[in-house]
Amino acid sequence: MEACRAWEWVSDLCEDLEIDIQLVNAAQMPEITRSSKKTDKHDVEVMVDRLLITGDLPRAYWATRDERELRGLTRRLSSLRKDRRRLLHRIHAFIDARGLSAKKALFVKADWRKKMESCLALNAWLVLCSLLSQYDVVCDFMARIEARLKELLSEREDYKRLQTIVGVGPVISATILAESAGIDRFSSVRKYAAYTGLVPQVRASGGKVRPGKITREGQQTCAGPWGRPRCAVHGPSRPQRLRRCTGARRRRASPVGWPCAQRRRSWPVSFTSS
Repeated sequence: MEACRAWEWVSDLCEDLEIDIQLVNAAQMPEITRSSKKTDKHDVEVMVDRLLITGDLPRAYWATRDERELRGLTRRLSSLRKDRRRLLHRIHAFIDARGLSAKKALFVKADWRKKMESCLALNAWLVLCSLLSQYDVVCDFMARIEARLKELLSEREDYKRLQTIVGVGPVISATILAESAGIDRFSSVRKYAAYTGLVPQVRASGGKVRPGKITREGQQTCAGPWGRPRCAVHGPSRPQRLRRCTGARRRRASPVGWPCAQRRRSWPVSFTSS
């Protein structure tokens, strides 16, 4: 079965019926990617022909139900965090456009909301009230999802070890584990870095090798969290000034956490990449 949109419920059904299936990675089949025909019928014919000739097809990782559910929670939490940031900007812009000053930390205060209700006209207050209501709902669901993630992962050792890295908290640790679908399945640092897309493009000519920018061809939802903990690259100094890593720093960030989870060590660690 090709790894398409409907593969999850089909694989769950086959698992319940005890039917053995194989998840095919069509991206590793040039017969499909380089063909001008982009139809399901053509893809099936190509896979059947290759299976009859070679007896095998390129396999994709089959995530379990628990891994998919955990990944759904972390991705929804990431989306909610973006929604919260967007709503904060909209509320701040709405207040600033009317000549009123307010800090974002005051948006959740009941006294500040009563003051805004008395200062603004009815129409303006209705608009602001709708934005504040959306903000409250987003924050409530974020808290519920974070509590659920903590409940699911609190007993896992790799979850605890990842948090020993300075700058990596519960949310980032949960995201890394969910998107990696089990760091134990990677046999080396290089393979895990390639999976996250944090490896450089290599250009070689005349015996000279020139690394370029990071490829960003891996699992970007997993590469994103590794760009946040600046101290994961520069050590545990000045943790209050975390910044997003540049391309070169990101390339060195993902191998830091791999031994913490794979080799059961805590930060700081020393290892030799293979």
